Amino acid sequence: MKREPKLTRPKDLSVNEWKNRHQVGAKLTAENYSNLWLFCEKNNFNFNSGVNHLLKTHPSLQSND
Repeated sequence: MKREPKLTRPKDLSVNEWKNRHQVGAKLTAENYSNLWLFCEKNNFNFNSGVNHLLKTHPSLQSND
């Protein structure tokens, strides 16, 4: 995976807002958490990589270019 070029923080954003601009949070049900954990274990992903993989490959989220 290629890194994005470094961007300069806009003056209207705090350092923490800029640092966390790609952070995602979710409150999962016990069943979804368990399923995500098992999926990540089976595919040798950490949680971040597992969520990124699922978002990248989910058919409903693919662009229709």
